[in-house]
Amino acid sequence: MDRIYKAVVSVLIVVICLYGATVSAEDYPRDAFGEGKRYASFQVGYGEGLSFGFMGQGDGRTVEYLATFPSFGVGISDIVADDSWFRGNVDVVLEGEFITGFKP
Repeated sequence: MDRIYKAVVSVLIVVICLYGATVSAEDYPRDAFGEGKRYASFQVGYGEGLSFGFMGQGDGRTVEYLATFPSFGVGISDIVADDSWFRGNVDVVLEGEFITGFKP
């Protein structure tokens, strides 16, 4: 039952990631990106270990952790290629990564 649970969770994570990759940049307001625009974000995630059977000396399935990713970004260019599929701008982003383990 534990394997089925982890397989279902893994499939859901992949589906969510693929959905995020298909969202169009046109879904965002036109004034959200550009030179001098600032933004901040904060991501939090909880994870359980996954073992492929060939890593480490212990059982990776017993690992539990909490990860946080605060970030701050500033646009350093205006939007380029406005009518193209690669429309976008250049940002400078400062991001921290904090991970703490609970088990083992």
